[in-house]
This record gives sequence, C-alpha cells and structure tokens, in this order.
Amino acid sequence: MQEFKRIIKFFWGYLSAYKLQLAVIMLAITVSTYFQVKAPQYIGKAIEELANYGISHFTTGVADKTAFHNTLRVLLIFYVLMAVVTFIQNILMAGVSERATNKMRVGLFRKMEKLSRFNSLTVAVMGKC
Repeated sequence: MQEFKRIIKFFWGYLSAYKLQLAVIMLAITVSTYFQVKAPQYIGKAIEELANYGISHFTTGVADKTAFHNTLRVLLIFYVLMAVVTFIQNILMAGVSERATNKMRVGLFRKMEKLSRFNSLTVAVMGKC
C-alpha cells in the first residue's frame, strides 16, 4: 500500500499541472457513460412504440408513427452527443498524456545525464589512481 501511494504521488507530480483538463475528462467520461446507460432504454422504448404501431395498424387499419419517430430522434441525439463527448474526451486525454509523458521523458533524460557526468568523473578520478 505504501508503494502504491508513492507511485500515485510520483504520477500526480506530473499530472497536477493538468487539473482542469483532467476535471473536464472526468466530466466527459461521466456524461458519456450516462448516455451509454440511457440509450438502451430508448431502444427498448422505440421497439415498444414500433410494436404498438404494428398492433394498431393491424387491428384498426390506421396507425401513427409519430411516437416511434420521436423516440428515434431522441436516440439519435443521444448517440450524437455521446460521440461528441467521447471525441472531446479522447482529444483532451491524448494531449494530457502526451505532455505528461514528455515531461517524464525529459526528467528521466536529465537524471541520466547527471548520472553519466557522475560516472565519467568517477572513472576519470579512478583512472588516475
């Protein structure tokens, strides 16, 4: 557990600069998940409206598809909004991960550079002995 906290602290050091973007990403994930959960309910409602249309068409000969079309419109809006929110989420997440990874890479390079200088000094001093 202690190691986990240390790892989270390490990554948060790089990600803390992107708090706003991370908050928007979390919001986008929440909204997208909501749409993914609600969409099947509207699919069920659309099937129910289509069944009601079929039953009324065969029993009375006259039927109205308006409720079915309205349900399909809502379903279409849900899927379009879900796609837009997922797109925004992916763009933001790619940008944050790219910048954070670049900072990690630069930090690692600087540490390795310091180590190589230390090693070259150590080798030079030891070579004189």
